[in-house]
Amino acid sequence: MLRSLHKFIGGNEIALLAALFLQIVGMAALSSATHSMEGGNGISSLMIRQLLWLGIGMAACVLAIAMPIRFLQAFSYLLYIAAVLALIIVLVLGKVGTGAERWIVIGPMRFQPSELAKVALILSLARLLTERAKEWNRFRTLITATIMTVLCLGLVLIEPDLGTAMVYPIILFIMLFWAGVPPLILLIMASPVAIIPAGFHWLSLAIALIVIAIVLYLTRTRFMITISVLAVLMAIGLATPTLWSHLHPYQQRRILSFLNPGSDPTGSAYQLIQSKVTIGSGGFAGKGFLKGTQTHLKFLPEQHTDFIFSVLGEEFGFLGSVLVLGAYLILVMQAFLLSAKVRNAFMGAMCAGIAAFFLIHCFVNIGMALGMLPVTGLPLPFLSYGGSMLVSSWLLVGLMTSAARQWREY
Repeated sequence: MLRSLHKFIGGNEIALLAALFLQIVGMAALSSATHSMEGGNGISSLMIRQLLWLGIGMAACVLAIAMPIRFLQAFSYLLYIAAVLALIIVLVLGKVGTGAERWIVIGPMRFQPSELAKVALILSLARLLTERAKEWNRFRTLITATIMTVLCLGLVLIEPDLGTAMVYPIILFIMLFWAGVPPLILLIMASPVAIIPAGFHWLSLAIALIVIAIVLYLTRTRFMITISVLAVLMAIGLATPTLWSHLHPYQQRRILSFLNPGSDPTGSAYQLIQSKVTIGSGGFAGKGFLKGTQTHLKFLPEQHTDFIFSVLGEEFGFLGSVLVLGAYLILVMQAFLLSAKVRNAFMGAMCAGIAAFFLIHCFVNIGMALGMLPVTGLPLPFLSYGGSMLVSSWLLVGLMTSAARQWREY
C-alpha cells in the first residue's frame, strides 16, 4: 500500500508534508484568532466554514494528482476563458466586502473568482509559452501573454482588489524568465516599477526616461522599439497621478502610512504598528496556543485573514515562524526543482508558475505583517481564512504532485 501511495504521489512527499504542516499550523492559528469572536465557546462558525473548504481543497488536490497532464494542457484555454467570465460576473453580481465586489455567493458558500483565476492563468500561460517557444523574436507570444495577464489584472483592479491584481504580472514575469525570454525584454517589462513613482514629478520622470533610453541604446535595441517603449512608459508616468486619484481613500492611506507609519498611528498605520507589536511580543518560543494577549484582546484587526502571521508570531514565537518559513521555502524550491526536472515543457512552465504563486503570496503577506511592505490584503496560503485561497493552494499542490508523478512524459 505504501508503495502504491509513493507511486501515486510521484515521490513528492516532501512538498505534500510541507503543505500538510502549514495546514495544521494554519488551522491552529486560525482557531486561536477566531476563538474569542463568538464568546470563546467551542469552535467558531468561521472555523467550520474553513474546514468545509479544506475538504473541497483536499478533494481538488487528489483530483489534480490523478488527472493526466495532457488533459490539463488541452483544456487550459477553456479554463482561462471561464475564469475571465467569472471575473466579469463578479462585477455584476458580486457581493461587496471592504469596499470591493469580490465574491460570488452560492447558498451558504461564497468564492472569490480572482483566486481561481490565478490557477487558470498559470495553466494557460504554460501552454502558450511552450507551444510558441521559438517566437520571441517576433514578440507575438510575448504580446499575447501580456494581454492575457493584463485582462485578468484589469478586471480585478475594477473590483477593486489591488493586492490580488499585483500577483498576476509577477506570475507572468517569473514564467517568462523560465521560458528563456531575453533579459532586456524582462528589464523593459519591469521598468514601470521605476516609472510609476517617478510620475509624480516631471523632473524625476524625465530622468527615469533618459536612463532607460540610454540602456536601450547601449543594448542596441531597434530604434522603433526604443521609441515605442519610451512612449508607453511616458504614458504610464503621466497617467500615474490620475490613477492615484482614482484609488480608494483607504488604499491611499495604506500606502502613505507604510511610507510614514508615525503620521497616523491610531488610524491608517494602526494595523502595521499593532502587527509588529504582536509579532515582537512572542519572543523566541511564543506565548503558547490560545495565550496570545494581543490576539485575544483584539488589538489587531483582520487577524484571521491579512495578519494571521502576526498571530503565529505571538503564540509560536520566532521558532514557529522560522519553521513555517522553512515549509514555504520547501514548497517554492520543490516547484522550481520540478520545473527543471520534468521532460514535458508544459509541466515545467506550470511548476514555475506555481513557484511564483507561493513565493509572491508569502513575500507580500509576511512582509506586510513585519511592516516592510504596505498593507495590500493579500492572504497567506494555508494559513489565512478564506475558502477560495485554500482550494487554489491545494489545487496547485496537487498539480505539482501530478508533475512529479508524470515527470518522464514528453
